[in-house]
Amino acid sequence: MKKCFQVFVGVGILSLIVTGCGSSSSTTGGTDDSVALSELSDLPRGTAPVVADTSSSLASLAPNFEISLGEDTTLSNFNGSSYGACEMINRARGGLFQAGSGDQVLCFMQNMITEETGIDLYDGEYHAVDIDMSGAEGSAPDHVKFKVVKNDAGAITQFELFGCTSGSQTYYLSQTISDSSFSMTNKGSSDTGDSSSVTYSASVTGTLNSSGNFTGSKTIDLAYVNDFGGGEGNFCDMTFTQTDVDLTYDGYCRNTGDSTAAEEMFAVVDLVDNDSAVLADWGIGAGAVKIVSDNNTSGEEVTQGWDENGAVDAESAHLADLEGHTPPTASDTAPSVDFESEEIYDCGDTAETTITATADTIMAACADFDLPQTHLECQDVTVIE
Repeated sequence: MKKCFQVFVGVGILSLIVTGCGSSSSTTGGTDDSVALSELSDLPRGTAPVVADTSSSLASLAPNFEISLGEDTTLSNFNGSSYGACEMINRARGGLFQAGSGDQVLCFMQNMITEETGIDLYDGEYHAVDIDMSGAEGSAPDHVKFKVVKNDAGAITQFELFGCTSGSQTYYLSQTISDSSFSMTNKGSSDTGDSSSVTYSASVTGTLNSSGNFTGSKTIDLAYVNDFGGGEGNFCDMTFTQTDVDLTYDGYCRNTGDSTAAEEMFAVVDLVDNDSAVLADWGIGAGAVKIVSDNNTSGEEVTQGWDENGAVDAESAHLADLEGHTPPTASDTAPSVDFESEEIYDCGDTAETTITATADTIMAACADFDLPQTHLECQDVTVIE
């Protein structure tokens, strides 16, 4: 019997308010080993491009066709025959969207909490503010606590934020910069409708140049637990490694409830137009996968390549990238996605001020990080045998 693995339900602090949020980012300049950013608006994006080295040059891939991550792809408009290509649409969209949820928070801060609010943003102390957001829907944050820490040279070394809704914590973000080393952690939880909920933990790590671009590669670690209601759900634990030309996926998902089926994958896929600051401009091209899944008739490891159109390609050059790699074994226990002790906030601090804004204004100012989260039922495309 075929199993369904809903790989991801994207939830970011602003996706709970509007359809998306973002800010622009330059892709030029700088070869210094240290990164010195002095303003909140300068902070790097978790979805910033990866360059081959510390220079500002970016790879430009131009295949005849690629699978757009920004298009709301469904089975009716996915023309490929590769199960692996189909699943990488789900995983790439979900993983990159969640890596960008920290960028959504920065967009929120940059557009709403400024020095004009009367808060000394750079004193290294925590500040609490209430938020009156008209036109907001769902679990929009109504209270946040944050701090920005600078070193003696005036460069930002840490940004931290706690988000609350109706008196309960729903979000945590921390971004740390040490010389050129960057790390970002964001965690959250939300009801997603129809008695469903999702709790997740995401981190982005890498080395930056002075333009805020990653050099060599960056790593996105993502874990989440979905509760679909009625005792049904799933959990996933996955790692993405992004370079200037490709994306590697190494992870698994397991159903919970009546079915405890698991799917384990290792895959490499070309990234296309990934120098854009707008995630919806990105695409995936040719790739290859090793997979162990209950969608397989044998339950054994299967290898498959595909071309830039998503069609099965037994001669794919990416098949060589799979050599020596085995998909991780799916755990029987869900990964920990709870807030750690230092990430917990009781949402009880008295607000210094109340910020009034509209959801439409935030959406207009922050439009770069939204990606469709329509899940493709890939077992209905081609079942790997």
